[in-house]
Amino acid sequence: EPVFKPDFKSTEQVDIEVRYLSFALPEVEKVILRDGSVTAEALMQLWKQDKGKLVGFGKATTQPGHETTVKATIEYIYPTAYRVIPRAGVADGSTDRSPIVSGPQTMPSCFGTREVGVIVTARPAVSRGRTAVLITLSEDLVREPAWQEYGASSRTEDGKTLKAPVAKMPLFSRDTVSTMVRAHIGKPIIAGGANKTPGGDAVFILLTANLVAFDGKPLLRAEEKKP
Repeated sequence: EPVFKPDFKSTEQVDIEVRYLSFALPEVEKVILRDGSVTAEALMQLWKQDKGKLVGFGKATTQPGHETTVKATIEYIYPTAYRVIPRAGVADGSTDRSPIVSGPQTMPSCFGTREVGVIVTARPAVSRGRTAVLITLSEDLVREPAWQEYGASSRTEDGKTLKAPVAKMPLFSRDTVSTMVRAHIGKPIIAGGANKTPGGDAVFILLTANLVAFDGKPLLRAEEKKP
């Protein structure tokens, strides 16, 4: 059994990759094992066969025992406020120049941004045989938004109520979790996910850890070294 111990004087680094993948449920069901689980290798194979979507990707490198943050996100730009604009016009060809009210319109007046995907804070420790990494994780998962429609109305001079087109606002759902996972060097693991998007797809967080030198070149594992 590997012995994990942070080595703050290590000359090697841990390269951590995080992929945020989504799949249609029927595709995931094809690779579910008898015990109801699914492997990271099977999900990676589905993705390589273009049967999944890469929602976000992040990569970071740190020394063993040191904390790093990996982001696998996309940025949403969305309206945070709307204003209602009354509309009035004159019918084409009309000799009566009195305004004909056609109804108010909604227009975005302010915008905001939000990162959607997963932000992982990781602190790795390498096994003595350099075959595995024990990673303390803190995951912040923000899902794609569900859009809520809101209406507005205004009154004309004669007291009639006119409804404006709906204004759409996003509702973001968020999960946070802290855990500890063990990853063999170079092999992906499922670090979280199995949640559904508003469209019904299943999303997974896949993490891969590799050992690299300070110049970024991969390091051989203990069993790969030549005698």
